[in-house]
Amino acid sequence: MRKLQWQAESIIELSTRLTQATLENSAAVGTSTVYHILHDGQEKLAISLPDGQALIIELADAPQTRRRRRDPVNQVNLDTNLNTNLSTNLST
Repeated sequence: MRKLQWQAESIIELSTRLTQATLENSAAVGTSTVYHILHDGQEKLAISLPDGQALIIELADAPQTRRRRRDPVNQVNLDTNLNTNLSTNLST
């Protein structure tokens, strides 16, 4: 499951972000406004707070899967040895 990340920014930065984004939905909640936007290809929630601050919430990038690196030279040697052993076993 991907985690959420959030950042605080000024209401001026939020207004700039909103002009660059596609607004999906918005709603007033008390003295705040919640915006559901598409920005930079991602869905985000933007919340304008009454003190002039804004909160941006989005999904964090998926973590990179860690994989072992295999030495191609050793892999060729392993494959050759495996093929030789299989050939020997099959011919006996």
